[in-house]
Formats: sequence, C-alpha cells, structure tokens
Amino acid sequence: SIAFFSSRISSTEMIIGNMMRSSKQIRCIHKSTRMAIILNNIACIHFSLGKLDASIATFDECLNLMKRNIGAVNSLKVPRMMFNTSIVLSNTAIAFAKQYDSNQAVTIMEEALLIQQSILPDTHRVIISTSRHLYGNKDEDSDPSKSSKFGIVKKNKMKSYPNTKH
Repeated sequence: SIAFFSSRISSTEMIIGNMMRSSKQIRCIHKSTRMAIILNNIACIHFSLGKLDASIATFDECLNLMKRNIGAVNSLKVPRMMFNTSIVLSNTAIAFAKQYDSNQAVTIMEEALLIQQSILPDTHRVIISTSRHLYGNKDEDSDPSKSSKFGIVKKNKMKSYPNTKH
C-alpha cells in the first residue's frame, strides 16, 4: 500500500507540474499578446507623427511576435489572433501606401483581406473597410476583379489612419 500511495503522489505531482507549465505558457502567450497590441499602438503613433519607416519596422516586429505565438494558443483563440494579425497587416499596408509603395501595399492588404475572409462573414464591416482600402469605393464598381486594384493608392493623401483597436 505504501508503493501505491507513493505512485499516487508522483502522478499527482506530475499533473500539478504539467498544469504549472501550462499556466506559465498561457501567461507568456498573454504577455506576448499584450506586447503585440502595444507594438501595434506604438507603430500607429509613429505613423501619425509621419515616421513611416519606424512605423513599418514596428508593425513588422509586431507581426513577427504574433506569428511566433499563433501556434501556441488553444484553438478557440486562433480566429482572434488571426483577426488581430489581419489588422496589423492592414495597418502595415496603409503605411506602405502612404510611402507610395503601392505594390507592397496591395500585396500586404490582399493578405489581410484573405485572412479576414477566412474567419469573418463577407458582410463584416472590417472586410468591407479592407476591400475599400484595396479596391476603392465599392459604389464605383461592385466587382473587385474589374477595379484597378489600387484603391489603396487612389487617395495618396489618405485620410485613414491605422487601427489601434484589437
């Protein structure tokens, strides 16, 4: 009976140890998520101050952090992380558009739109907004494949700003 009791303790200790490691991993992911939000906000501040190179570099740092963490979250949080990633990609595209790098802006905005379309309904306001940035005003041409694909740069003096909300 002593052997049984001691094996129960060791398996209990293993369970508690696994729970503690899991808890530390969750806290680490939570901190990384908060850090990504902070980096996105700092990049938006750089953008609003006209420091586009610093803005793009900070958005890239944010995206790298988000991509490292996406595989470590539970499946229920993956759509939220993908959504947040699409927002940062959209923000990055807007910064490239402001720098008149339309090819890079379109490529990044298309990636953001693909992510959004994979997790949101087509009528979601974020998809509509991203499509307008990418293809221009939907009222002009309802078929994006027929538009110039440079709605993002039609207004080189863009009045929109990156999104700080996640």
